[in-house]
Amino acid sequence: MTEQIREFANYISDMQMIAPIKNSNLYSPLTTDERIICGVGINLSLVHDPPLIDTPKSGETYRYITIVDSVEYNSPAYKAGIRDGDIVAAVNDNVLEYDRCMYMPDDVADMIRGPEGSRVVVTMERCGERARYVLERVRLGMDV
Repeated sequence: MTEQIREFANYISDMQMIAPIKNSNLYSPLTTDERIICGVGINLSLVHDPPLIDTPKSGETYRYITIVDSVEYNSPAYKAGIRDGDIVAAVNDNVLEYDRCMYMPDDVADMIRGPEGSRVVVTMERCGERARYVLERVRLGMDV
């Protein structure tokens, strides 16, 4: 099923006329209560699993998953090896239970963002394998 997700991610990234749901605000710092909130340099999208282009097997249902749509060059995520199409599996040991809930990209981004210099632990899934990354949050939208 993970290969189908990757194929669908590649399929939607090739589509010009339909834009995926994106959180483009991850590239610029946010200000909340006079504090700058920073990120790790990833842009997230919401996709169907299995892809809508596939017919689900008998008894199989659709779910929505949050994937990495793009990674800002030279960001903490880029340097750690996070890549387009990776599935966000957990943030700070909070497992994203896609079979039970739908997590909007903005909600996942809020879990990842935080004060500059603080750390966040994200677990990504790629090709059925999970990897845990400890990333330092930085101001983005400038040379990182």
